Amino acid sequence: MSTPLQAPPFGRDTSATDQVRYGVIVSGPRLVAESIFRLLRTPKGQLLSDPFWGESLADRLGSDFSQADADTLPSQLEAAIEKDDRIDSVTVTSTLSKVGATALLLKLTIAATLSDGSSFSMVVAYQDLTVTLLELTFGGVTS
Repeated sequence: MSTPLQAPPFGRDTSATDQVRYGVIVSGPRLVAESIFRLLRTPKGQLLSDPFWGESLADRLGSDFSQADADTLPSQLEAAIEKDDRIDSVTVTSTLSKVGATALLLKLTIAATLSDGSSFSMVVAYQDLTVTLLELTFGGVTS
């Protein structure tokens, strides 16, 4: 009698950070990290199966975005990220800086502990209407 296949923790999906990478399947903590990254790029209401999912940084950050906004953003993002039942806890910190005369650069550092005890951290940047994944680290190893 054969042993049934175990589903990978947290499911499986096609990898999609800066672009969909067809044929590249991710699971485990990487899948959850990529899900958070997509959450930060997706406008609320764009996902047909969940009209309340999405926390698009582009929608939140306009020309009037201030340091006070950057200071309150982490708690708002933590609340949105913690809605994912795969995540036990998350900490978000933000750094806002000027680039040139008027451009803003927002960096978010996100550290998450998952329901299976694993963890990861990621650094995401937002500048010029673009969200970029700068770093993704699992157990001290940068991916």
